[in-house]
Amino acid sequence: MPKVSVVMPVCDGAKFLKESIQSIQNQTFTDWEFIIVNEYGSCDGSEQIIKRFAQQDSRIILVQNTTKLGLADSLNVGINRANGEYIARVDVDDPSYPTRLQKQVNYLESNPDVDLCGTLQRSVTPQGNEVQHVPCEREQLKAALLFGCEISHCSVMFRKETFIRNNWRYNPDFLGEDFELWTRIMFEAHIVNLNEVLVDHRWGFQNISISKGERLKQEVREINARTLEYLGIDMTDRDLMLLSGWRSLPEERLIKDKAKFLKDGFQLLEEIRNKNCELKIFNVEALEEILHKRWGWICRACGLKFDEFAYNEFENTSTTPIVTVLMPVYNSAKHLREAIDSVLKQTFTDWEFLVVNEYGSNDGSSEIVKAYAIHDQRFRLIQNDVRLGLGESLNKGMRLANGKYLARLDADDLAHPTRFEKQVKMMEENPNVGVCGTYQHHFGPKSNWVHKPPTTAHQTRANLLFYCDLCHSTLMLRKKVFIENNLFYNNNYLAEDFELWTRTVAVTDIVNIPEVLGEYRWGEDNVTLTKMEALKKESGYIVAKSLENNLKMHISEDNVYLFDGWGNLFLSDDEKKRAMMLERFKEILLKIWETNNIVKFYDKQSLLNILSAKWKWAKYNESWNNPQHVSDINEIFDENYRPSFIVKLKRFLRDNPTLNLRTRKILKKVLKPLINPIRRRVEEKLSGMENRIITSVENYTWDRHNRLVNAIESISKDDYKRLSRTMDARIWELEKRVISLQQTVSKMSFRNNLVKYKNGEKIRIVFLFQVASFWPSLESLYTECLNDNRFEVVLVCYDENIDPSIKVETARSYLVRTGHLFIPWEEFDVDGYKPHVVVLQTPYDSNRRDKLTSSFMKNKGIRTVYIPYGIEIADTEHARDAHFNQDVVKNSWRTYTFSDAMLKEYRFHSDNGEAVKALGLPKFDSLYQRGNYRLNGTIAKRAKGRKIVLWKVHFPKVIKENGKDNLVTPYINEYLLFTKMVEHFSDLFFIFMPHPRFHEFNNDPTIKMQTLKLIDTLEIKENVYIDRDDDYRPSLLSADYIIVDRSAVMIEAAATGVPILYMYNPDFNEPLTQAITPLVESYYQGTTSEDMVNFVEMCKEGADPKKQLRDAAFKLCIPFFDGKCGERIKDDIVLSLQEESSDELMYQTDTPREMQMR
Repeated sequence: MPKVSVVMPVCDGAKFLKESIQSIQNQTFTDWEFIIVNEYGSCDGSEQIIKRFAQQDSRIILVQNTTKLGLADSLNVGINRANGEYIARVDVDDPSYPTRLQKQVNYLESNPDVDLCGTLQRSVTPQGNEVQHVPCEREQLKAALLFGCEISHCSVMFRKETFIRNNWRYNPDFLGEDFELWTRIMFEAHIVNLNEVLVDHRWGFQNISISKGERLKQEVREINARTLEYLGIDMTDRDLMLLSGWRSLPEERLIKDKAKFLKDGFQLLEEIRNKNCELKIFNVEALEEILHKRWGWICRACGLKFDEFAYNEFENTSTTPIVTVLMPVYNSAKHLREAIDSVLKQTFTDWEFLVVNEYGSNDGSSEIVKAYAIHDQRFRLIQNDVRLGLGESLNKGMRLANGKYLARLDADDLAHPTRFEKQVKMMEENPNVGVCGTYQHHFGPKSNWVHKPPTTAHQTRANLLFYCDLCHSTLMLRKKVFIENNLFYNNNYLAEDFELWTRTVAVTDIVNIPEVLGEYRWGEDNVTLTKMEALKKESGYIVAKSLENNLKMHISEDNVYLFDGWGNLFLSDDEKKRAMMLERFKEILLKIWETNNIVKFYDKQSLLNILSAKWKWAKYNESWNNPQHVSDINEIFDENYRPSFIVKLKRFLRDNPTLNLRTRKILKKVLKPLINPIRRRVEEKLSGMENRIITSVENYTWDRHNRLVNAIESISKDDYKRLSRTMDARIWELEKRVISLQQTVSKMSFRNNLVKYKNGEKIRIVFLFQVASFWPSLESLYTECLNDNRFEVVLVCYDENIDPSIKVETARSYLVRTGHLFIPWEEFDVDGYKPHVVVLQTPYDSNRRDKLTSSFMKNKGIRTVYIPYGIEIADTEHARDAHFNQDVVKNSWRTYTFSDAMLKEYRFHSDNGEAVKALGLPKFDSLYQRGNYRLNGTIAKRAKGRKIVLWKVHFPKVIKENGKDNLVTPYINEYLLFTKMVEHFSDLFFIFMPHPRFHEFNNDPTIKMQTLKLIDTLEIKENVYIDRDDDYRPSLLSADYIIVDRSAVMIEAAATGVPILYMYNPDFNEPLTQAITPLVESYYQGTTSEDMVNFVEMCKEGADPKKQLRDAAFKLCIPFFDGKCGERIKDDIVLSLQEESSDELMYQTDTPREMQMR
């Protein structure tokens, strides 16, 4: 009896078969039998190859399947046939190293408690080779199997007796039959990996592993969910992307909500940790290491950058640290880990890290901090329970800090490793210093420079008179100085730091270390950039206040604006105004000098330096941070001063930051002397032409003028009307004939170029999937075509992010989650596939690359079908253009709409009205079959049986109508007022459903803040759930009452039969299309929060006086509400193609009537 039975299933594996067999024959361990199970139907010569080897080596045994078994059952056949004590797995394309069997047998012999032993593998791909490192120790490996397969199937060796005794078998219902088996036995079996590479595993050679694709990835997630059930963890209402395999990191665009993914991921890991404390299934230390790695995996999936540290690398329990790192956070997850990791790399380690998370910060920032705190006691998270603002958050941190020194760092900035060490040394050696900063490098897409604030206390004090010349996120503060002198940030200022330093210089020294020890991220919507405009106005007031406090010098309100430090107001085109402003400014600067000579608050030389820099900045637009050294106040205002070449060059480079701008300026300067003579000659020629024209006009005599007038006046009014009507009729008839001719030529050109369809062949139809929330508009048609054997259906996921106005980032994850088979757009060639029909999901070619536009497809003879994802609601100039004049509508072979009334609108407004048919919209089919949709489990639990109010809002939409910008959606402030009343309706449960781009499509900062505040306020309400799911139907169909503003859902809402309040803007009551006006007029109408309250009160009383009117209007406006819209459209597509095929000969031989010209 052999010691080892090697089992290998084969199906058309001839390409690599010889190599795999020889890799076993070359083993240093020779006591083996090799059972090769050849699949039924394997026909590439594999059987003949196996037989040849078996004839030469009796240890090789061919088992030929007589029916198609599949991989899993073929393995079970091989195990049953095996005679060895140990069974070693081999795959046909994955050769084993010569010492593999010997080392595994030795290990199993020495460790009788081990049931299964794998090894490391080298992954071999067309792009290169890489060793795949996995946990090897038993407890670590068991914990790692919670999130994916960490055992190389082609490397395992296990005890046959153990498998047979426990009835462990591969399950043929799974693609990943190995991983499914490991997760079934992991809690009973003792499984390890040898920490040595003993096999090669091929990927990407069109072998089994790669061809399983997305289906295998989805199955791994489902298996992981099943495994978590052993811990009592239910994943039903959670994003299964969290359970993707270790090496199946979801692309960022597949994660529809990164903040939710981060938060849910952290909560899941916490739940696993807590459940294990209760059940004691996993070794605690091993589990902690795996959970730490998984948290890194979750962060990488969200695109976060960070350093890799061991989970137990930092252990510090000091409660009296020297330094407290103080960081305020508000939705800062994007760069937070980078900032924190820069502190972990400090050479000075006696610190605590205090993070003050603002109320409403909900992007996963707090979870990131908590994750650090699990293994490093130096981290503390302070959560604000009300909105404090930046200044008060910093004040709170200052009061709660335990450190002697406070080190400031912002959540998107970085500290160099020696920063704390050098600053503490400076502060310890100089007790008079209350604040110590450093130089700072500014980096970003358009920023790369070093801010070098003054190093001495005297010059820093002087510079702070006019400029915030400190790098805030590099500062270290002596806590005692600030607490004892009541030096806290003033929340009334946007430049809260500048205002504080102007007070601080009065009580302590501020210095800077002349070394770059910090990195400042610029241009990614960080605080300084977004509030620049407001800072301009405020900076003058801070300077005036500083002069009042430190020099007792009053600056009048009229002169405060002269001290704006963010923009040079003296660069006026009005020379007179500029001269006047400079003269006033000079007087004030002289007065500052004179007053300081008496008060002596500023060092004389330092004050001269900054006064000189301020004056040259104002008058010559020189950078204020250029080194200045003057010896006398009069020297500052010397009229003979001329900037040096170096200063001019720096100014030129600063004012013209790009090579393009610099080149244009230089060319203009060089070419101007050459162009002026040419310009003068051209002007002289034009002047001569003008004179000749005037002379010709003057020769037109008054006599001729009178004759023409008399001739015109002799035409009677009736003659004029007849002439006008005749001309109008002829022009109208000619226009009709031209349009008809254009359409006919276009149709014939299209017909001649069509992808031909022959009766009886399968109709190749492609559905282009871009936006998950739009899918209901096509779903029933897709299902009908999929279930009809006359069609060959291809679903293409097109989630290329070309146009930010549509939400494509969740498309792929939605298709994976819902189990749809699809082809990624990167792998699909529409020109090569030559579909008969392509169904487009959006009407805008601007959000598709050229090869997927309607124009391209029409030129290629591909028929495009367009079914509106929404409802044509508005009847404004803006809306008509969006509905009827898009290229997709103009190029469509068929456009389908919901009623004859809307059909008339298309035919009136669109040049391609003949392509439109009214057969109903597929989106209403799912509403007709409402029993298919159940409320989200999380919502149902929170609702606790209460009546549900669906509150659906569009993003604040502004359109231009009659040359004026108009907000067409309700005022957000009314919604904010209503949020205060929501909690009073505690017996109701509100589902708030914002548009996917609710925060994004309005550039008004006030409106943006209001939308954020609305979300923040609702998120903390006990009786509110914010539904951001791509599929709105479960919530819509579960609603008892509906509040909605302008969106397609306002029409679909009528299908529910419940009371509906339509909210609109009182200052612009958007005109509606005739097709839906009767329905919207049957709704309750509102513009204010009071209207919303009254509606809810009415519903609570059970009243619905408009129900009968609403139901009648729905039948009138939506006539095709029978669940068969998708079926009708499918049948129309089939019939149209069949007619085209039958008429093909006629179109080739006949001349259309429209082409006959008289």
